[in-house]
Amino acid sequence: ISGNVIIEMGAAVTTDDFFGSPTIRAAVPGIERFAANVASPPIRSRATLAGNIANASPIADMTAMLLALGARLVLEGDPGGERLVDLSGFFLGYKKIDLKSGERIRGIMIPGEPVLFNFEKAAKRARLDIATVNTALAVVTAPDGTIASARYAAGGIAPTPLRLVDIENLLTGSRPSADLAREAGRLAANSGSPIDDVRGSSEYRRRLMERLTWAHCIRLWPELKLEEELLS
Repeated sequence: ISGNVIIEMGAAVTTDDFFGSPTIRAAVPGIERFAANVASPPIRSRATLAGNIANASPIADMTAMLLALGARLVLEGDPGGERLVDLSGFFLGYKKIDLKSGERIRGIMIPGEPVLFNFEKAAKRARLDIATVNTALAVVTAPDGTIASARYAAGGIAPTPLRLVDIENLLTGSRPSADLAREAGRLAANSGSPIDDVRGSSEYRRRLMERLTWAHCIRLWPELKLEEELLS
C-alpha cells in the first residue's frame, strides 16, 4: 500500500467484504471496528457498497465513510462507455444522483495511501438504528506531526452527504490541539442546513456536529489527552 496505489472494488462488494478485506484494513487501520455501527450482520452480509451509494440517503453510514476516504465511482454505460466521478460530486440533491440513463456503478476506487481514520455516529439507539448525524474523518500526518491532508464527511445536515471543505482546509497544515478541535467544532456546528425532524432538531444536529468533531480529535490523537481540555 502506498500513495501511488488505487484500490478498486467491484459494485457488488458487500459491507462485510469491505470491512473484512486485508487490503482495506492495511490502507485504513482499525476500520473493521466500525462495522458494528452499520446495520445488522445479516444486512452487512448482503448490502453492497454501490447499493448504499445509489440509494442516495443523506445519512448513509457507508457513504460518509467512503466520502472521507476520497472515493471515486467508475460508471459504465451502454454500449461500453465509462467515466469517473468523484463521490463528493455524485449527489445532486435529495435522492438525486449523477447517473445517466443506461449507466450503472461498475466500481468504487479509493486511494491506497494509509490514513488515520475515525467514524462517529449519533442515533437514538447505540446499534441497529439510522443516524441522526454521522461523520467520518481521514487524515494523513506529516513526519513533524502536522496534518498533511484531511477529508471530513458528514451526513444528516443537508439534503445530501457532504464533504466539509472548510474544516479540511483548517486541519491541513495544522498541528492537532484542543484549540484546533474547538475551531473545527465551531465550523462543523455551522455547516450544512440541518432540519427539524423525528430524529432531532436542527439545533440538536448542530450541537452533535460540534461534539462529534471533538470526538474525532480525541480518538485520532489519544496521546494528546484532548478530552481533559475539551470536556472539562
